[in-house]
Amino acid sequence: MTSVKVLAIGVTPAWQQTIELPHLTLGEVNRAANVTWTASGKVVNVGLALHSLGANAMTICPIGGHTGEELAAEFEATGASAKWLRVAARTRVCTTLLDADRQQTTELVENALPLTPDELLQYQRLVKGVASELATQRLVVAVSGSLPQGTSPSFFAETLQGISAELVLDIRGPELLACLPLKPLVVKPNKSELAASTGMAINSMTDLRQAMTRLRELGAQWVVVSDGPHPMVVQGPDGDFIVPPVKVNVVNPIGCGDCLAAGIAHGIAAGLDVPAAVCLGMAAASANATSLLSARLNPQHVATLRQQLEVHRVEKG
Repeated sequence: MTSVKVLAIGVTPAWQQTIELPHLTLGEVNRAANVTWTASGKVVNVGLALHSLGANAMTICPIGGHTGEELAAEFEATGASAKWLRVAARTRVCTTLLDADRQQTTELVENALPLTPDELLQYQRLVKGVASELATQRLVVAVSGSLPQGTSPSFFAETLQGISAELVLDIRGPELLACLPLKPLVVKPNKSELAASTGMAINSMTDLRQAMTRLRELGAQWVVVSDGPHPMVVQGPDGDFIVPPVKVNVVNPIGCGDCLAAGIAHGIAAGLDVPAAVCLGMAAASANATSLLSARLNPQHVATLRQQLEVHRVEKG
């Protein structure tokens, strides 16, 4: 059987600082109980989660400066596979503050620095080159993350043009809309991203399903919508479904959406139908929430959680 390769692509990685605090007090000196630095950002988290789940995966993203080199070293130490494009702009730093007393998470996000037009073109050529080398294999491509300031909203669509692959898109707004003519297999906005992408107010389940239908009319084959702790809603050619989540003790919720996307992509690569792949993604997201560091999944834990998830068909009307 021809092997299946999963590519994680995106252009806004991050060198992540996670600071554990006994208690966070604004306007005061706060001393950390522990500080950890890890490779992160949506594209990197998707790649790490795919690797943890046992996928035959490769991450393709730009890195720059000493923070980019630190990211690459930490990523590669996990055994995950990557192709890096060295760029002039320093890879951004993002910081997670974990308040143990309140059990709250605060995220400080640095926006990615712009890439030059030549660097953006080099990245597109790199992705297309890898896809060309894998032309004899079945290919799943997971696209995630925002675009640096000044990048055309059509960037991802242009990158994917001409690539024969099943697409899983965790992007939003104009970038998502530009990709819909490519007929992606799965698009994965959260509820607010779905509203922003369609321009439709979502105040009820009926509104939600109508907005999902709108994305399908524009080209998406399946739409998967998350809404925090609420059930996942799935819509596709086989109908509408909901998947209630499992309850876990949350340690750090950062990266859960990325693990959801990775689990869906891995499930599709493994031959699951989309609702079943969503269950795998939800199990990966739930497992991620119980860990301090994002996207470093225990596959046995994911499998245990997966057994607790059920897909329920939503009747029309």
